[in-house]
Amino acid sequence: MFLVTGATGNVGSEVVHALLRAGAPVRALVRKPEAAVPD
Repeated sequence: MFLVTGATGNVGSEVVHALLRAGAPVRALVRKPEAAVPD
């Protein structure tokens, strides 16, 4: 399990996408709950 902080930012969103493409389980930590988190 990976925790990505800043998952809605430029780098964080790319990290989330890369981990998801690799099939890794991911959790996203964001400051604003209404922000769009990568799928």
